[in-house]
Order: sequence, then structure tokens, then C-alpha cells
Amino acid sequence: MSQYAHLSILDPEFAEALALFSPGSGPTQDVAEMQRGFEGLIEMLNERDKALFPCASELRIEDHKVPIDGSKITVRCMIPMPAGDSAGPFLVLVNYHAGGTFDLALISVMQANVLQGFVIGGLNTDSLWLQQACVEQQVSVVDIDYRLAPEFPWPIQHEDSYTALKWVVENTAILRADLSKGFIVGGTSAGGNISASLALRARDDPFFQGRPLTGQLLQIPPTVSPSTSRTKLISMDMPLDISGFADK
Repeated sequence: MSQYAHLSILDPEFAEALALFSPGSGPTQDVAEMQRGFEGLIEMLNERDKALFPCASELRIEDHKVPIDGSKITVRCMIPMPAGDSAGPFLVLVNYHAGGTFDLALISVMQANVLQGFVIGGLNTDSLWLQQACVEQQVSVVDIDYRLAPEFPWPIQHEDSYTALKWVVENTAILRADLSKGFIVGGTSAGGNISASLALRARDDPFFQGRPLTGQLLQIPPTVSPSTSRTKLISMDMPLDISGFADK
């Protein structure tokens, strides 16, 4: 038995919270419904925590369009404004939002999308902590709105993200940035996977010569294939007898 087998046991505190949801609010295989539900959750959380957002005068927020493959994606730039309009240059944090799914059953309809991810999330997902980081840490932040699966299958998410990363290098003036002070990629879950992948790709790309990435901020990133660490992942095969959770 794996030393991590205990991770398949539901925490009593989480079980109590789960009981608050109605029986009909379990997993769904409708991707559009899942996206709407997640967007609604983020909207609710941001409204609840609106007092925690920095004052508008403390940062400048701008959306820019980045051309890619005959289309465009949006990048949201957050630039600190600590003393009027005279501060900077700043280091840069490029963020890739989470995009995983809550229902592992979706793997049956998303076989072309690795890690069952890249299907949810957007520019509002990380807005609170990114704005806080921008102001409190005095960093320019660029949040990437990569296109989502299944409409845009993998590896489009990685290609969008890499193109946006190059856009950052070419637009430091907009960001009041100096990449030599720090050039960091980061993300949560699927976004962490993108960040780790791009860090390796950029390392070997002559485009980034003289302006390399200097760090990664990875939160719960899927970076290891289960096939390579099977003995440590036995708890994933232990079904949870809980309404709303898939056992595989």
C-alpha cells in the first residue's frame, strides 16, 4: 500500500462543506455547463472579496490583443502606480490561470486534452491575488487568456501561452518592465503545467538569449506522468464513496 493511501480518505471538515451542496450539483460532462459554473463561482468569490482588491489608483490595468494563427488572444497587464506616474521599471510576472476539470469522467470526452485540463478559467480567475501581488510586491503582471479546450484542443493552449510570453519580451515599455530585474512565469494546476513547459522551451530558444526567464512560481502543477510514479499514486485508484466524485 502506498504511503499516500490516506489521501483517499475524505477530510471531515470538507465532508461537512460538501453536504451543503444539493444532490443535483454533482459532476457534469457538459463542458459549457462546467465553464459557466466555474465563471459563476469566480464571480461570486470576487464579489465577496471585493474589499480585498487594491485601490484603482494603485495600479493601471490594460487589456492588449496578441495576434496568433489568424486569431487574437487577450493579455491583461497590471502595472504598479505607487507614486503617481513616475515609478519603475519593474520585474515581470507572467501568469497562466488554472484550467483543470473537477470531474475525472470528462477524460472520456477530452481524450485529446492531456491532464483533463485547459477547459475552464479566464482573466477573472486570478484577478484578486494578481492585483495584490502587483501592488504589494511592485511587479508588473501579465495574465494570459489562452484559448480553451475542447473547442481549441491541446497544444493550442501552450502555443497561445508561448506567443504571449514572447509578446511580453517585445513590449516591456508598456509594462514599465526591466527583465533583468526578474522575468518569472507562474500558474496554478494546468497553468503550472504550461509555465513549467514554457520554461524548458524558452531555455533552448535563441529568441530569449540575453533575456532569459529567471524563475517559476508553480502552484499544484501537474508535471509528472502517473505512468512514471505509479507506486506513489495508489491512492488515486482508491474510490471515494461520495456523491459528486468520480472514482476513476
